[in-house]
Amino acid sequence: MRSCCNCRLSPGTTAQSLATQAGLAKVAWNDTNAYSAHVELSLSGFNTSLPAPAIELYNKTSKGDNWHAYTSMLSDIRVTCPLHKMATQMQEHFQAIAFYSRHGEPFI
Repeated sequence: MRSCCNCRLSPGTTAQSLATQAGLAKVAWNDTNAYSAHVELSLSGFNTSLPAPAIELYNKTSKGDNWHAYTSMLSDIRVTCPLHKMATQMQEHFQAIAFYSRHGEPFI
């Protein structure tokens, strides 16, 4: 059943929405080995082959800033991906088009 609501909703987040002082103090972020070990430990619970490509992908966009790469990755996993899922589900159940944008471009 589709709703009769004709409004637009634009869920979103900043790239580093989960950056905190506690997280900053966790690891020596300028030490690439410590950063990689932390990511490998954190992501290996999802899939043992996930950490290496994730580190490679986020390092490309962060230009060597490990803290930026990590907070972007963390925000994507905990906030951006669930928002993406929510927008997709809203599209299926509401008349109005649900938009989602990470970089200012419409998703749907």
